[in-house]
Order: sequence, then C-alpha cells, then structure tokens
Amino acid sequence: MLSSSKAVQLNYHDFNEVLKEPETEHNWAAKETVLKTLSAACHSSIAQNHDFVVFIKNHRKAFAECLLTERTRLSGTACELVEKLSTAMGRDFGVHFPDLFTGPLLKVCARTNKVMVTRSVKALNSMVNAGCVAPLPKACQAFSTNNKSLRIACIGIVATCVAHFPSQELEPYLASFEPVLKEGVSDAAPEVRDTSRKSFKIYAEKFPDRSQM
Repeated sequence: MLSSSKAVQLNYHDFNEVLKEPETEHNWAAKETVLKTLSAACHSSIAQNHDFVVFIKNHRKAFAECLLTERTRLSGTACELVEKLSTAMGRDFGVHFPDLFTGPLLKVCARTNKVMVTRSVKALNSMVNAGCVAPLPKACQAFSTNNKSLRIACIGIVATCVAHFPSQELEPYLASFEPVLKEGVSDAAPEVRDTSRKSFKIYAEKFPDRSQM
C-alpha cells in the first residue's frame, strides 16, 4: 500500500518548475540535479510514498526526454534514477511503472554512443531483476530491427528475463520470445548468436516440451 508519509521532504513544486521546461544549454544541469535528488531519495520507504509515485508518473514525458537527450551526463543520470527506483521498489516498480521507462531506454540502446547504450541496458536489467517483466515483450518487438546495437541489447534483455523469471511468469510471453531465441541462434552478429544459444538452453530446461517443437 502506498504511504503519504511526509517523513522525507521533497520540493515537488520546484522540481516541477525545472522538469516542465524544454531542455536547454542553460537548464540541463538543473534537471540533472533534480534527477540526482530523486535518486538519493530512493530507499524502500520513499519508493512507495504516494506523492513520490504520483510525481514520477506525472512527469513521464520529462523523464523520457532526459533519457533520450544527446547529453551523455544527463542521460546517464536518468538511467541511474531508473536503477535506483527499481532496486528500491522491487516488484512494486512493475506495478506502478510497468511501461514508463522501457520505450525510451530501448531507443537509447539503438545509438552509437556505447556509454549511453551500456547505461541503458544496465537500467533495463535492473528493472527485470526487480521483478518487472514489461521489458520482455518490448525487447522482442524491437529485436526485428536491423540496428546491431539494439539487437544485441534486446537479446540480452530477453536472456535476462528467461533466466530470471520462473516458467509460469514467462509462459504468457512465449509467443514473443520463442521466435527471437530461434532466430537469434543464427544471427549475423556473434554476440547475438552466443547469447541466444545460452538462453535457449535455459529456456529448454524450463519448457522441455516446447523446446522440441
């Protein structure tokens, strides 16, 4: 249950004034400060605080813009917020923010900036490790791209999900990730092939009847 406790005071009004404005050369550092302050507040009690959760939901566009910025530092800070938030909330993260961050993070994975891609993948894996399965179907959809960086990121997320979740939680998504694993084992990119083969073994252990199909 969400708490409306005021034990931790955050100045949401000031945060709103910063986040509502389009990013510029003059205000991006202020946006970064807001993200860092929110990250610092992400311990177990604040992550389930009603005001905090509502604030995050109401500013999904602003957080997406911070993730998608071309500024490596600001994007990295936004990724760190996702990590801190998902780690603090655990499975409640998937309850409150199932699709809030997945789309923007996957878009970052398609970039040529390896630092940004690495941070984005780390944030997505943090969501999965917190018990949020939402990245799985999105990663499967995005795997159809010709972008090598994104395909590598997607198969990694699929592999993390297959390893992390029990068969009963994976079952609703079989139609999404089975074709990805089967396609991945013969992918042109060795990183995709290797990850697919390793993940397919885990999948076969969890779904022995289906793996023979």
